[in-house]
Amino acid sequence: GKGELVVVSEPVGVEEENIYLVTIPLGVRPGEMFLIEARQQYFSVRVAPGGRPGMTMRVQVNASDAVQAIPVDENSVYPEASVVSAPPLRPRDGKWRDGILGCCNNLVPSLCLACSCWCFPYARIRNKEMLDEPSVLGWPGWQYWGNLFLTFCLWLAVVAGNIYFNQTMGVLLFVASLCFFYIIYRTRAEFRRRNQITQIECSDCCGAELEDCCCSFFCPCLVLAQMDRHAFGRTKICECYRIGEAFGPPREGEHAI
Repeated sequence: GKGELVVVSEPVGVEEENIYLVTIPLGVRPGEMFLIEARQQYFSVRVAPGGRPGMTMRVQVNASDAVQAIPVDENSVYPEASVVSAPPLRPRDGKWRDGILGCCNNLVPSLCLACSCWCFPYARIRNKEMLDEPSVLGWPGWQYWGNLFLTFCLWLAVVAGNIYFNQTMGVLLFVASLCFFYIIYRTRAEFRRRNQITQIECSDCCGAELEDCCCSFFCPCLVLAQMDRHAFGRTKICECYRIGEAFGPPREGEHAI
């Protein structure tokens, strides 16, 4: 069943049963809703005026569609409800969800995949944001499987160039590395434009394009992890339960979509 949990600012009279603790996730604004799981059922929580990310509330779950929630006190001991999703998890206007060095905000799956199997988050980001550039006569554009195939071939070329290094493989490694840098740079630039991100992280003296170029060249894996956290609303250090979704195209209704 699915009911609505209304977060209120004053205690209300509820019986001490079926009560769960719930923490407002990062990025959810007052008036917006997020989804929790309790008693193997899903309930929507609306953030009341004055609510802020990180605030812990206690919620009484029952069969009614109109469920109450009250602030938690220091001595309360209740089971914790799991936050299933928090759409839209919007970052602040014109800002990144977090900095490029905020990789520890989501070690699994964001940073882990960006540093090992980076072709998966790359393809998912382009597919979710429908980024058409760079492309060759429209291919692969924003299609998930086309981007996955292209970047997997680049990954194989980079690995082979490092393992079987000789003059020929050195040329292959150089070309593959340039292509890798270029597609990451263009993807970040298009991602910034599509999401209307005007924030400059490094220094006000350099423009967005120069920052995108430098970040993509010196720390491409961190760039991918940052875009992944921004696009898919990753707000916890470890989200092992979301590993499965990270190996396929974005689903309708997935987090932050």
